[in-house]
Amino acid sequence: MILLFRPCRIMAAALLCILCAGAFAQPPRPNYTADMPSVDRVKAEIKGSDPTDTLARQFAVFTHLSTYIQRIKYNRTIDGPYTPEEVRVMGAYNLASYQIKQDYKKSHTPAEIEAFGHLEGHYEFDTAFKNDWNKRLMGPQSKAAYQGMERDLGSRQAAHVESIKRANEEARKASAGASDDRSTDPTAVATRRCLELGGAPTACLGTGVKAGVSGLMNMVGINLDAMEAPRKAGLVLSGRFRNPSSIASLNFGTETVTISGCGKLVEEGRGYSITKGPNSLVVTVHNEPRPLPLTMRPDGGLLGPGLVEVKGSVIIGYHTETSTLYRNGSPVADPTCGGVCSTSTRVADYAPKIERCAIGSLNPPPPQSQAAASSGFDTGLVGVMMGVVDTGLPPLPGLRMTGKYTVSGLQLEFSENSVILDCGQAHARQPYTVENTAGDVGIHVENSGGPFTLTLLPNNTLRGSGSTTVNGRLVTGMQGDNVTYAPRNERCEIGTSAPSSVPAVAPPSAGAPSAPAAGAGGASLRISAGPGVTALLAGKALVVLKDNLESVLASGGIRAPAGSSSVAAWAHACERSTRDPVCLQGVSSLGNYAVAKTGFDANGTATFNNVPSSGTFYVVADTAYTHHLVWNLRVDLKPGANAITMDERNATPIDR
Repeated sequence: MILLFRPCRIMAAALLCILCAGAFAQPPRPNYTADMPSVDRVKAEIKGSDPTDTLARQFAVFTHLSTYIQRIKYNRTIDGPYTPEEVRVMGAYNLASYQIKQDYKKSHTPAEIEAFGHLEGHYEFDTAFKNDWNKRLMGPQSKAAYQGMERDLGSRQAAHVESIKRANEEARKASAGASDDRSTDPTAVATRRCLELGGAPTACLGTGVKAGVSGLMNMVGINLDAMEAPRKAGLVLSGRFRNPSSIASLNFGTETVTISGCGKLVEEGRGYSITKGPNSLVVTVHNEPRPLPLTMRPDGGLLGPGLVEVKGSVIIGYHTETSTLYRNGSPVADPTCGGVCSTSTRVADYAPKIERCAIGSLNPPPPQSQAAASSGFDTGLVGVMMGVVDTGLPPLPGLRMTGKYTVSGLQLEFSENSVILDCGQAHARQPYTVENTAGDVGIHVENSGGPFTLTLLPNNTLRGSGSTTVNGRLVTGMQGDNVTYAPRNERCEIGTSAPSSVPAVAPPSAGAPSAPAAGAGGASLRISAGPGVTALLAGKALVVLKDNLESVLASGGIRAPAGSSSVAAWAHACERSTRDPVCLQGVSSLGNYAVAKTGFDANGTATFNNVPSSGTFYVVADTAYTHHLVWNLRVDLKPGANAITMDERNATPIDR
């Protein structure tokens, strides 16, 4: 049965400013629901050409009336509750539409039910029908409340459109010799930078929207960027190191390494450190009962001690956890749930165990070009929402760098596949390689304006000399997907660069694997990708929400066909295009509920070190669109260390 809600034009026009709607408190207003039509009045006055036509018309009206209340409420407040009158009236409309649907399904064939859905959808978008019943049924108070909501959204959207126009006009004036007075609007700045570094317009939109949301949140004292853990800086390893003749292997990411194939131990991230000495480079994996030392071979492989004891966890069984769904602090009650709504999750039970496995000579990961690596890579839906779209490339294997370094006017921002050079107004993304020589570690930056080499010193600084030119470009115009640029080249000195963030990895403790550290008075949460989804989740974004994802999207106005979900409707919209209005609506809605964000490393491990100290939250992540799974896991945080595992058993598939 297709009973699909689509946003009206005023909502589509205001999606990018929906966040503002709940950011500022609105003064108390009269009870506008007092003159909204009762269920009985709708049934008495809305008639069609036959019984089926009548029911379709009534269903469309009840859907619109419920949506009116939602829009007025979310214009007034995002986090605050509905008024008792809103709950009562909206509940009556929802129950009436639910009864129509259920009664019709009992006495009609599947083909008739599908035809009914199309008929009802027609009436939802029949402007003449809507204007007619709106004029007859809505009272002056309810009309005034809805018109006020439209004016508020229209004003905010007009301001947003004006800022974009201003940014475009200033961008057109930019040239090689232009001043740097372009717009500082967060959305415009982030989108321009993404484009200027070679990003595709569709991908850069997600980055820009996220930055705009962040800017609006900062205006009201909420710093989304502060939710992220400090960015690491320094030498790291990337990729899976293995020996074809043995089972065990090590898969390195920016912050952690997982040991695979060691008895029945589940894969879990553990810390590691890298120490460069004369004629050697040693990688120490945090492990019990003793640390696991590995020496890098001349070919980039690793040489381990052989038979070792590894402490980890094994699955000893499963149990089911049932949780009540909450919205705005109250249980969600809906006729489709048969009362109070709840979700059930199959959760693994773990026990500690020490296994003995052989970790000897491990070959380096096979070399991979950036062109080959890009095939099929996808940041996922949550990645679009959080604006983590980067190059669209996974990490390159072997020794790599991560983090930001600054010296004089030159800034270097390393990721595992490239480095961004900033010099004045010029910025460019360039490839680099890391060389482990007998005496030191060299980073060779293949800059188009002049290649240069940096030496990584023992104190984690980078030493270089001379100067280099950064050949960049500036956006001069944006018309849809058509972007024009002007070259921007600037020259900077190369000296000793200090990291602007913390060391890449902490020194190993007394052999113990590092537990996630909680922030001051807070809690930590470690998420591990289970067997079968580790590769799918590697590099994907995660976000912690203060409400259930389904509830957040539904409350933001995203509706789905019968038998589906708001999550699926949003996912399909973003699969079509990140510029789809429903996709953008979800981006804006989730921005209001995010309390922490991070991403999986190459091993499918992620850690939140600064989540709230206690309470009920939801961890949201998703895989690539080609095998689309969404996680919306409830977690009851307790002070200290917390841990959950994501696998296909607690995920929701997004049907094609």
